[in-house]
Amino acid sequence: MQFRDYQFRTIVDACSTGDRVCVAAPTGAGKTAIGSGCAARFSSVCWVAPRIELVDQSRAALKLWAPNTKRTVITIQSITKPSAHHYDLLVLDECHHFSSDEWSLITTNVQHDKLIGLTATPSRGDGRALTGQFDRIVVAATYSELLERKLLVPCRITAGPEDHEGIAADPLKAWKEHGEDARTIAFAPSIPLAEKWAAEFNATGIRSTCITGKSADRTDLIDSFRSGHTKVIWNYAILTEGFDVPEVACILLARKCGTPGLYLQIVGRGLRIARGKAHCRLLDLAGNYRIHGLPTEDREYSLEGKAIRRCKVQRLRQCLACGAVCIAWVGECPECGFVTPRRNLPVKVHNEQLLEVFDGENTPEDAKQSTLQLMRDEYRKAGKSVIQLANDYKAQFGTRPKIRDLDQMEKAFLWRVYSGKFGPTMQAKIVYKAFTGEWPSRY
Repeated sequence: MQFRDYQFRTIVDACSTGDRVCVAAPTGAGKTAIGSGCAARFSSVCWVAPRIELVDQSRAALKLWAPNTKRTVITIQSITKPSAHHYDLLVLDECHHFSSDEWSLITTNVQHDKLIGLTATPSRGDGRALTGQFDRIVVAATYSELLERKLLVPCRITAGPEDHEGIAADPLKAWKEHGEDARTIAFAPSIPLAEKWAAEFNATGIRSTCITGKSADRTDLIDSFRSGHTKVIWNYAILTEGFDVPEVACILLARKCGTPGLYLQIVGRGLRIARGKAHCRLLDLAGNYRIHGLPTEDREYSLEGKAIRRCKVQRLRQCLACGAVCIAWVGECPECGFVTPRRNLPVKVHNEQLLEVFDGENTPEDAKQSTLQLMRDEYRKAGKSVIQLANDYKAQFGTRPKIRDLDQMEKAFLWRVYSGKFGPTMQAKIVYKAFTGEWPSRY
C-alpha cells in the first residue's frame, strides 16, 4: 500500500518544521494513515486516543505503516500521572479535545520531542484556542478535492420545509420515506429519546439498537451494526467521532448541532466510500444545514479559537415536492425532476420617504448645501456645536463645510476652539477663514 499524494505531502510538511503541529483533514481523508506515516519517521511513538474504539484502529494502522517504530497506543483515561518513558513523537488523535483543563496535562505527563495532533475539526464548542497545544496547522485536503477524486461520496440532504423549535418530522416516518433502507447512524437530542426511537424502529421490524456510554455490550452492539445485522444504530453523543463504518449511507440527524465542528463530525460518519455506495443521505430533521451549510463545503480552520468557517457561502434551495436540499438550481429539481410552478406575487408597496444616496466627495454641490442646511437646523435644535456639525459633514462628504452666515456666538466659539488647539497663530487664522470665509478680526 502507498500513501495518497496529499497524505505524503502532509506527512512531509508536518514532520519538517515546528515541534507542535495540528493536522486537519475531513473525515475519510485518512488521518490515521497520515499519523502513522509521521510515526514511521521516528524511533518511538506514543499514540493517545480519546476513546477505546480508536485504539484497535490506531494499532492496526501503525502496524501497517510504521512497522519498525516502537509504539504505544493508549487512551487518555489511562494516563493518570507522569510517565517515566520518553518518546520521540507524541500523537494526539481527535486533538481538539486535548485543550480542556483535564486533558491538556497529557503533553506534560508524556515526555516527547515532537507533537502532532490529528482532527477533522480543529475547533471547540467552548471557543478555547488550540494555540496552547500547537504552533501551526497543516490542512491535508479539502472536501472539494476529495469529492473530485471520488475519495468521499456526495451528501444529499432531505429536511423539513422550515426551521422548527424541535424536529421537522417523526424519525421513523422520515426514515421509511427517505432513508432508502440504508444502514443508518441516528443521532438523538437525549439518551431517553434515543432509546425510545430505537424501540419504535424495532417495533415495526426495522432492526435497531441504542448505544450509550453505559452499554455493557457495547462491542457486541457495534459488531452487529458493522456486519449489517443491525440496520439503524441510535446514540446521543457516542458515535460522533472515530466511528468508521464505510457502509453507512444514511445519517438521521434528529438534534440540533450548536457548532459546525459537531455537525461536520456527525455527517462525516456517512461520507466514506464503499462498494455500491453512490451518496450519503442526510435526514436533517432539525434544519442544521440552514446554519452550517452543506457538510461537503470547503472550510477555513484556525488555532485561535475561531469557529470553523465556510470558505464560500453557497445558495441552497429545497424542493417543495421531495424535500431535497441542493445547491440552488433553475428548472427541475436535481433529485425528483419536480418543476416549481411560477407564482405571480403582488408587489407590496410601502409608504416610505425616499432619500437621496450620496457619493462622498462626488456629491453635487447643491445636494451638499441643502444637506448642510438641514443638518444645521437639526444640530441647533439638539444643542450640538458647530464643530460636531463640521466633523459629521466631513465624514459624509469628505471635506469640511464652508459656512458663510455664522452668527457672532458661533464665530467666537470657533475662534476659541482653533486658537486653543493651535495657539493664536496664523495657522489658527487660516483654518478659521477656510471655515467661515473671513479672517478673525475681533477675537
